[in-house]
Amino acid sequence: MDSGWEKARKLGELRMVHTFSRRVDRFLTNATQFRYLSANNLSVRIMAMLDKGITKLYYTIGEVADMVEEEAHVLRYWETEFERLRPRKNRAGKRVYTKDDIDMVFRIRHLLRDEKFTIDGARMALKKEKDEARSVPEGLKELHEIRSFLQKMVDRIGD
Repeated sequence: MDSGWEKARKLGELRMVHTFSRRVDRFLTNATQFRYLSANNLSVRIMAMLDKGITKLYYTIGEVADMVEEEAHVLRYWETEFERLRPRKNRAGKRVYTKDDIDMVFRIRHLLRDEKFTIDGARMALKKEKDEARSVPEGLKELHEIRSFLQKMVDRIGD
């Protein structure tokens, strides 16, 4: 059985570990935000978001607003302008964002803030991306043809 001193020592160690982990988290958050702010590449921003620890299934509008460094009212406005951004609402009527919703918010923010698109231009760019995503099987077929051609060339060289 632990004496009072042992309990106090263990509690002190737990506090030190907790304080240390908070400082490490704060440092990582600051480093992530620096990478986030200094990079124009969307994939780097998404990686920064993942580094931040996106592990929950649903996020509130305030949490998402903090992630993308926008105000909540801006996200609500974007919902009215972009049909692909439609977060679900929970029983209480509050918006809950999934990872896909957050990815779309990051994409919209990148188009509007970094690429300097207008709302209409960003909407058209997202529509174009969606159309291109549908035609991936066509591109995949071309890649298979190229691969088979290259394989034939390698076989000829090897003979």
